[in-house]
Amino acid sequence: MIKYKLSDILIDKNISQNWLSIETGIRPGTINKYTYGTIQRIIPGHLDKICKALNCTISDLIEYVPDKK
Repeated sequence: MIKYKLSDILIDKNISQNWLSIETGIRPGTINKYTYGTIQRIIPGHLDKICKALNCTISDLIEYVPDKK
């Protein structure tokens, strides 16, 4: 399972989705999809912009969690 952690980062840094959208130039609806893990297609350029804006790494944003058997 892939776990998206953007929501946690935004909360921890007290940053709004709107600020992130303006800072990165990524549409607000797309930021929302990354935030709540409903994104269907991850665009590497988006991850680059988000990481730069939040001073984080991709592994801070996305985590692989093995399924429990």
